[in-house]
Amino acid sequence: ENGPQCIVCVDRNHACTTGPGSRTLFYRFYNIIDFMAPPTNHNDYDHIPCAELLRDKQIQWKTASAQAQVMSASSTNMGNLNPNGSPLTHATAIIGENKAAWEIADNTEHRKLVTQTQTMHVIRKVHIPMDRVRDVAYYNPQVKEKLKNGAWDRRVRGTIGGNVINYDGPTSARTAEMEVVRSLLCSVLADNADFMAVDIADYYLNTPLERPEYMRMTRKQVSQAIIDEYGYEDYFINDMLYFQVNKGMYGLPQAGLLAQNRLIAHIAKHGYTQSDVVPCLFSH
Repeated sequence: ENGPQCIVCVDRNHACTTGPGSRTLFYRFYNIIDFMAPPTNHNDYDHIPCAELLRDKQIQWKTASAQAQVMSASSTNMGNLNPNGSPLTHATAIIGENKAAWEIADNTEHRKLVTQTQTMHVIRKVHIPMDRVRDVAYYNPQVKEKLKNGAWDRRVRGTIGGNVINYDGPTSARTAEMEVVRSLLCSVLADNADFMAVDIADYYLNTPLERPEYMRMTRKQVSQAIIDEYGYEDYFINDMLYFQVNKGMYGLPQAGLLAQNRLIAHIAKHGYTQSDVVPCLFSH
């Protein structure tokens, strides 16, 4: 936020020497307006996690070659990059050197949305209500890869373009403050108690919506195997498929609150009540 910067190298996280955090890579950089040459004092440099900078769309690079050089400097320990150093997207993943692996991940996510969770189903365009035609959102799949046990684990998450959803209901879901989490952990340690964390898999995708949403998907976003498996060929209109979304889906502005309200109602049946003054603090 304070002018042009020059990145000089990639550093390890010197503040954390053990554990997962010790493997985090940081760019070391300095302000070229304040210093005509690289500073000799280490305290004159700033650091930023490589992953954080590479994801920042507001960063403007001086040249394309400088961007590629900086990205390649940390690519040996980072995924989610194209061979030229640019950020990996669904469009580049499905045509890249690992396209076979990405197609498998793509098909897995599609089957989850259509069959496993029944989050959405294909419809003909003429069946979209007239008052909802302008609300049809786009499919925006997100790709992510990470190194797991020495092998690349690739995942596609089906996401809807929530920025075009015309939804005027409440969408804000309250979350637990960090102080609440710290107090809970301190209580566990003080009482020498047991602690358990639970990841409720696909909870968003299994939460019914108050009204259906509609989404379009391009032919390029669907593999031929999925087209044949679900008989989509007859549903294409100008290389577009249309889906009715009946359950929560990543990207929907109302999905978080609906899933939270559903969870609160569910655990209330089993004796858990939320504090009147502290959001997301429940007692039994």
